[in-house]
Amino acid sequence: MSEGLLKEIRQIEETPRKLREFGLVVGSVLILFGGVLWRIKGVPFLPFAYSGAALVALGFIRPVWLKLPNKVWMSLALAMGWVMGRVLLSVLFFGVLTPIALFLKSRKKQFLDTRMAPDAETYWVEVDAKRDARALCEKQY
Repeated sequence: MSEGLLKEIRQIEETPRKLREFGLVVGSVLILFGGVLWRIKGVPFLPFAYSGAALVALGFIRPVWLKLPNKVWMSLALAMGWVMGRVLLSVLFFGVLTPIALFLKSRKKQFLDTRMAPDAETYWVEVDAKRDARALCEKQY
């Protein structure tokens, strides 16, 4: 993993307020998830309900004891975000941009004039006299 991710993991806030928030939020979600599982017959729900209740109780009573669970939870969240960011960007690039580029290449369409002209003095493109470049820049929308 990258050095930036490790730096973010080291900078996870561990103030009593943040630990209390962690205990209350994650504990409440686990209790709700256990309640949803309770409605489904035959699915074990007690581990979620008990661990959620323990997190909520520790959040109220001793938030300092939640340092390790908070560090583990946030490290997993940061690692998943790091991986998913790269996965989503790869899917976007290879699934969207690459097919567009291949389609345009098959049609011999170029949006930029990248050809080299050895006899050209400059590659500057003159703007039509009818179009006022300053007005175009000032009124963009």
